[in-house]
Amino acid sequence: MALTIPFLKNQSEARLDGHRGQAVLHELAPSALVHDEQVIVQHIREGRFQRSLSLITAFASLLSGLEVSYEHYIGSYSQQIMFTPVILSAGLFLTSIWAVFNRWMARVLMPIVSLLNMLNGLIGFYLHIRGVQRKPGGWRLPVFNVVMGPPLMAPLLFMSSGFLGLIAAFLRREDDLTPPLPKKSGRSRRSFWLDMLPQEITRDVSTIEQDIREGRFQRFMGIATAISGLFSGMESVYSHYKNNFQYRIEWTPVILTPAVMIAGIGTVWSRTIARTLLPITSALALIDGTIGFFYHVRGVLRRPDLYNKPFVKLSPHDQDAVLQTIHDEKPPAAQEIWQKMSVQRFWMLLVQDVVDAYYAHPYAWDEIGYGGPAYPRGYMRLEGGQAEPWEVDEQRYEWKAPPFALSDVYRPIGGVVHDHKRQTPGQEGTH
Repeated sequence: MALTIPFLKNQSEARLDGHRGQAVLHELAPSALVHDEQVIVQHIREGRFQRSLSLITAFASLLSGLEVSYEHYIGSYSQQIMFTPVILSAGLFLTSIWAVFNRWMARVLMPIVSLLNMLNGLIGFYLHIRGVQRKPGGWRLPVFNVVMGPPLMAPLLFMSSGFLGLIAAFLRREDDLTPPLPKKSGRSRRSFWLDMLPQEITRDVSTIEQDIREGRFQRFMGIATAISGLFSGMESVYSHYKNNFQYRIEWTPVILTPAVMIAGIGTVWSRTIARTLLPITSALALIDGTIGFFYHVRGVLRRPDLYNKPFVKLSPHDQDAVLQTIHDEKPPAAQEIWQKMSVQRFWMLLVQDVVDAYYAHPYAWDEIGYGGPAYPRGYMRLEGGQAEPWEVDEQRYEWKAPPFALSDVYRPIGGVVHDHKRQTPGQEGTH
């Protein structure tokens, strides 16, 4: 059964609406840029911007790859599947750059890599949902666990670069002045990978591909813009909520999200919205993202020195970072003190004191099934490992470190030691 996609217009409607007015932004452009702008617009309207969109795809995959690398680094790459988006984003980046110069790469390999990126995003979305579910309280504590758990919308945003690469694979190149000539057999030229799909699917995909190659997919991109705007807005809420919206400017991406979504959905019914409101809201979103990038860079540069503040005043992640340097025997500060004291010895004493203090609390006794001191009742069941009548059952539970923690993966004291003669005495422990 053929697929019906209402927001893909036929050619006669596109030609009729193409003569309705000029875009407002076109009238505001400087006269020196009018000619270049007209050439670019003509290429886009005719679907001849494969190289340009491939370059945009490369840039998008680079940013998404850096973001996922940072997020999974915070999670200590605790699972091997966390490496897959890093590898796939790098593969799409290289493939997109190559597609700028090679037609075969753009038409054959880039759609395959793009689909793999989109599939990986869906898998990541499922794993992030499962990660929230596995936190203490699960979805019964949605606000706390969503904020402290893995970012839900990040995998869906990761799919955007794959979506751009898939669209770019269907487009024509900027130097294609005429439509592709049909083969001698009378069949139209199709993408290589379409020949591997069932005929029922390729019939609908070929129709979509033809519309994209001729530049008739405005409504399709409008819907995609609305969806990506929703994901971006929810991700900004997630990130800025963790910072308690400390600055008023952190609300701007949240406010812009509904405007971008309304403009994107409005393109389904109104060409006027597509030619006026959508570019305005998109430009505002780009400007806001650029300003946000500036603030994030400034925040990194203004980050206070961890070693000039009391330990209790640091955030949990910064506390972990300080402890990690001592655990690895590489403290970057107070070298005059460490010259008089063994870093390894200090760490071992610290761990022992922490363990003693932790298991001195009655709540910790319940975890290991310890009923506390026998006085004044005394012990009766000294054999067979049986519990006393007043002792509680041992309460085992699955514990997972917070996503910002650096201590969820075992590492020997001092890092990886290649010298077999250097052994860590006693109980190592980790923080």
